[in-house]
Amino acid sequence: MTKRGPGRPISENKKSVHVPNRMTREEARMLRLKAALYTGTNTSELIRQAVVAFDKEMTMPCMEAGCHSLMLLKTISEPIMLNIAGVHHEVLLHEMPIYECPNCGNKELDVKFAAEVEKVVDEEMGFMLNQRKDLPTELNFRELIII
Repeated sequence: MTKRGPGRPISENKKSVHVPNRMTREEARMLRLKAALYTGTNTSELIRQAVVAFDKEMTMPCMEAGCHSLMLLKTISEPIMLNIAGVHHEVLLHEMPIYECPNCGNKELDVKFAAEVEKVVDEEMGFMLNQRKDLPTELNFRELIII
């Protein structure tokens, strides 16, 4: 994708995607005012900039019995099995984030996060099929989270 100036980046997928959100009246007001201040009232651009800028060191407590360390995010290569038009297709996803305990070696992957990753990979495969592109056998997680 290439950037064309203010607004949405040029994409191979010309369809727009509506991201539903629920927020309080105060949160909606804050969004509109910050969008007006920083992007000239373009809430979509403000959200894009915020998502691109968000990069937080994530930790969580280790759940292994007797271990009280904080788990850190590491990356692994993880195979994802997909059923595409009745055909099994495996995609090796590189740099997949996973929590790992530096003390006991325990590894954990959030189920909701894993389901969302699988959904995104499945959507990407569907997009590639619609574009009559060859399906990859490998993807990089980092490529899925950049514009």
